[in-house]
Amino acid sequence: MNNRFSFVAFLMGVWLVVFASCDNPPSGGGTVSQPIDRVVMEFTDSNGQVTTGEAIDPDGDGPAEIEGVTPIILSRDESYTLSIRLFNQDSGDEQTSTIEFQGVSHQFFFQWSSGLFADPAGNGNVDNPQDPVNYLDEDRNGLPIGLRTGWDTGSSASGSFRVILKYQPSIKSEDSGALNGETQGILSFTISVL
Repeated sequence: MNNRFSFVAFLMGVWLVVFASCDNPPSGGGTVSQPIDRVVMEFTDSNGQVTTGEAIDPDGDGPAEIEGVTPIILSRDESYTLSIRLFNQDSGDEQTSTIEFQGVSHQFFFQWSSGLFADPAGNGNVDNPQDPVNYLDEDRNGLPIGLRTGWDTGSSASGSFRVILKYQPSIKSEDSGALNGETQGILSFTISVL
């Protein structure tokens, strides 16, 4: 699978840190954008133990492939909360709150190998937005974002886990899916349930 994540797409007016709405805007006001070049996937189990998957884009929109795509190993018969965290490595700043702030225009969609999870069942909502995904966050319109999701494992399994971030300004709805709007990023991990 291609592990190329379109981090630079986040710069195209989508991932803007709006300092005008902050308490301490920089001199000159306006907005500042930073590239997202590191994605961290944190699966936290019911005991608070965290399993992390990570991917780094070494050269933005350059030709280099994503580095350090970490295989994820989860335990059988366990409940997890997945938190997706987004960073700019040069500044060290976490950019996750930008997606929350602009949640009415963004949604993560998920695809995984059938049988990888007990709940949600199936293979994700990339092919059909009505297929189950346990979203644990929502935008101000009550629609899912996907920075936090819930996952229950069952018996041993292994397969792929794919995350797609869509930018859907003015079209995000209960019926919009992974085929609607602009694709901001696609990232694939391998998950093993042991």
